[in-house]
Amino acid sequence: MCELLGITSERPYNANSILSVFYTHSRDNEDGWGLAVFHRKGVSMEKEPVKALNSAYLRQRLSREVTSRNLFAHVRKATIGQMEYANCHPFIWDDDSGRTWTLVHNGTIFEPGGSGGYSAMQEGTTDSEKFLIYIVERSNELIRTRGEGYMDIPSNRFLMMEDIIAEMSRGNKLNILLFDEEYMYVHTNSLGTLHMAERDGVRFFATKPLYSEELTDIEWEQVPMYRLLVYKDGEHVWSGHPHSNDFDDSEHDYSSLHSAFAAL
Repeated sequence: MCELLGITSERPYNANSILSVFYTHSRDNEDGWGLAVFHRKGVSMEKEPVKALNSAYLRQRLSREVTSRNLFAHVRKATIGQMEYANCHPFIWDDDSGRTWTLVHNGTIFEPGGSGGYSAMQEGTTDSEKFLIYIVERSNELIRTRGEGYMDIPSNRFLMMEDIIAEMSRGNKLNILLFDEEYMYVHTNSLGTLHMAERDGVRFFATKPLYSEELTDIEWEQVPMYRLLVYKDGEHVWSGHPHSNDFDDSEHDYSSLHSAFAAL
């Protein structure tokens, strides 16, 4: 059900080797691939509704250097939404201040809560895109009520996201990587489905441990559960309060999702 990769580093990091390994996981996640490379106040996004291992474009892209302090990658296995460009991760949306938010998600939104009402705004049909729009609309509400500069203060963004995570993790599998032009947000509430590792100021987050030629002996561990973690250029800068919203795949029926979300 999708896999994701995030990298945040204190210095520009050449990710070609680990990306090449990551995209081989499209053998089991064949409904699309995506790559978001973050630059100063900007993001370069590329994606296709094509199995990554079958993509001539991706092979060409990885023949050129992919270097950045922060990046996301994703391979998709569809649960909600057809195999099309608009349903491939990452998703990108700007708030009213001009801040760009970028999301990759591994999981399913069974209980849409406040994120359920954005079908008319989204380009595709996924629950993940709805979730990102919900985040941005919450940001817009704070901008309207607290002033244009309110969301320029990092701690205000952290607290907003902590509140959203506490709400949306109830009944939902919420493995996310989110980037707000400055900070990377990481969250999981499903045991064994998001891992992390660190090497020389570079932090890696991945659904499954990855080993490349340069990372043969890297040590992976479970991302701390039930709390929002925030990073800036490889440094852990903030942790939210823990919640108790555990998600267990075995307790959920995925067969009803398509009809349920078609009505939202």
